[in-house]
Formats: sequence, C-alpha cells, structure tokens
Amino acid sequence: MCEATSGLTQADALLRWKQSLPDQPILESWVINSTATTQTPCSWRGITCDSQGTVTVINLAYTGLAGTLQNLNLSVFPNLLRLDLKVNNLTGTIPQNIGVLSNLQFLDLSTNFLNGTLPLSIANLTQVFELDVSRNDVSGVLDPSLFPDGSNSPKSGLIGIRNLLFQDTLLGGRIPDEIGNIRNLTLLALDGNSFDGPIPPSLGNCTHLSILRMPQNQLSGPIPPSIGKLTNLTDVRFFSNNLNGTVPQN
Repeated sequence: MCEATSGLTQADALLRWKQSLPDQPILESWVINSTATTQTPCSWRGITCDSQGTVTVINLAYTGLAGTLQNLNLSVFPNLLRLDLKVNNLTGTIPQNIGVLSNLQFLDLSTNFLNGTLPLSIANLTQVFELDVSRNDVSGVLDPSLFPDGSNSPKSGLIGIRNLLFQDTLLGGRIPDEIGNIRNLTLLALDGNSFDGPIPPSLGNCTHLSILRMPQNQLSGPIPPSIGKLTNLTDVRFFSNNLNGTVPQN
C-alpha cells in the first residue's frame, strides 16, 4: 500500500481527514481492521484502488459530506485519477496544494459551499480532462497561468482539459486570451458569473468546441468572428450580457 515519505499511509490520511469532519455516518466503513496484517482502505465506501492497493478514486458525491478539505493530505495519493465530491456540504477553500495530484484526470467539486480563490497549483493538473467547480462561492479571476502558454509543448496549465465548468460562482474579471490555448476543449461553461470585457477571439482556436456557454455575465463588445468558424458548435449561449454588433454567420 502506498506510503508517503513521512510514512503516512493512505488509510491513515483518510482516517485523519474523517476525524476532522463532523460526524459522518456515511463514512462508518472507514475503520481500521484490527485483525488484518496490512491496513488498506480499498473496501471503504467511496474508495477504489488499483491492483497494487493504491487509491485511484475517491468518490463521495451526493453523500451529504460536510466539513472542509484542509485536513485531507493529498500528497499521499500520487496515483489518484478521480476526485468526485459534488453535491455535498463542503465548506472552506480548495486546498492550495491540489496540484500535487499530477495524475488526476477528473475533478468535480461542484455544488458545495467552497469559497476563496482558485489555487494556482491547478495549473499542474495537466492530465485533467474534466474540471467542475460550479455552484460554489469561489471568487477572484481566471489567472492566465491556469492555461497552456500556447507553445507546441506546454509544460503546465490545463493542457488535457476537455470539459471546463465554472457556472454560478463569484468569479469575475476578464477571461484571459490564454483560454484559447486549450486545443482539445469541447465544453466551456461560464454561466452566471461576473466576467467582463470582451469574449476572447482566441476561442476560435478551440476547434473541438461543441458547447460554449457564457450567459449572465457582464461581457461587452461584439461576438468575435472567430467564433463563427467553430463548425462543431451545437450549443451557444451568450444571453444576459452587454454584447453588441452582429452574430457571426460563418
């Protein structure tokens, strides 16, 4: 079973997190088996392991989980592929070191009560294909460093992202041009925020985009002609903004 350099096992880390939370009946299976020669969390609710006994999935979505993520030691889960905590009662901030989960492919923290800003270490999640932080009280801006730099071989940023969802949060400011460097982007949902300024023309580089939603913001100016060249678009929503001009016809 995987251990951190400090000797903390994954079972230990999960139990310490459990102990920091309010009483959680849904975690009643998270206990040490005193008769086992090795302690593994692989049979615990919401936990999936690989053939080596290493945790690859933490899925506690729709369980009523309350508390914070601050006492979850993420550094002992180097092979975690999926972290799904959507539709719960989690509070506090997204851990600043969430970027240590460098192999993560799916991160869904939507529909909780999380606050604070988006950690810049998210830029280290280069393998993530879906990121959803919708319906939280997360604030601040989308820092350009969260996205690839536009080079042929970017080393950081959400390089592999296909589905990016920040709906109904407190995020605002300008949408950075660098968002157009996500070449595999298929779904971009920025509904119901406080984004202002222009729609980035660079989104025209995201030729795989099929869903583009930016309604209920404070965006201004014309819809870039480059958007009209996105031939895979099937769902486009810009209503309730301050846009002007004509709709691109291409």
